[in-house]
Amino acid sequence: MAKLERRRTRGHASCGGRLLAAFSSAARAASPAAFLAAFLMASSAQSAGAGLALRVEGPDRAPVVDAVVSLVPIGADGATLPGPARIGAARATMDQVGLAFVPHVLAVAVGTVVDFPNSDQVRHSIYSFSAAQTFEVKLYRGFEAPPITFDRAGIVVLGCNIHDHMVGYVYVLEAPHFGVSDEAGAIALGELPPGRYRLELRHPRLEESVVLTREVEVPGDSALVLTLGATPPPRPGSRPDVDPLQSLFGGPAR
Repeated sequence: MAKLERRRTRGHASCGGRLLAAFSSAARAASPAAFLAAFLMASSAQSAGAGLALRVEGPDRAPVVDAVVSLVPIGADGATLPGPARIGAARATMDQVGLAFVPHVLAVAVGTVVDFPNSDQVRHSIYSFSAAQTFEVKLYRGFEAPPITFDRAGIVVLGCNIHDHMVGYVYVLEAPHFGVSDEAGAIALGELPPGRYRLELRHPRLEESVVLTREVEVPGDSALVLTLGATPPPRPGSRPDVDPLQSLFGGPAR
C-alpha cells in the first residue's frame, strides 16, 4: 500500500503579525513610508504562491525516476475547482537521442504542441496507437517534422517502426500543476496558489492507472516524500548496434 510521509518546514509566515516580526529594529526605525513599502513587498511574496518539493521513493527508499505527479485544486467538500486560465498553447519537445526518446516520459497540459526533432544520425518512424493520440511521423536527418498537438487527456505510448526497442510516454493532463521525477526522484512545483490540492501519482511501468492519491495543503505541506508500495521496473535498454549503412543513407536497420 503506498504511503505518504509529510515533512513540514517552518519559518514561512502567513499573517501580517509574523511578517512584521521578521523585520529588524533598524527597519522599524526607518521612515513609515519605507517600512510600509517593505511590508507590502513581503506580503506580496507570501500571497504569490508557495513551492512544493516532492521526492518519490520505492519501498527500499531508493529514488524512483519517471513518476508523473499532478495537482488539482479542490474545495472544502473535495470537489475539483477550476485551475488558472491558460493563455495560448504551450510548447514542448521530445527528441530522439541515442536511439531513445528524450525525455523518456513527458508530461504536458491538454492542448500542448509537441515537437519531435531527430538528433540521431539515423532515421526514425515514430507512432502511437493510443486512444488519446494516434499518429505516425517519419523523422529524417535534417528534416523538420510537423509538430503534434495533444488535445485529449490520457497516456500516449510512443514507439518506432524502425527500432522496436524504443518506447516513450507522453502524459496529457488536465491538471494545472504537474511534474516528472528525475533520477534523484525529485519534483519541484513552484508558485502554487494557497489552498487544498488532490495529488495523483502515475508511473508508466506500474500497472495501476493511478498509483497514489493524496490531499495536500499549500503552503502547509512544503516538502513531501511519496513512498510507493512497489518498485517500478527499469527503463527499457537501448540498442547501440546501428547498421553503418543507416548512418550513411538513413535506411532502416534491424
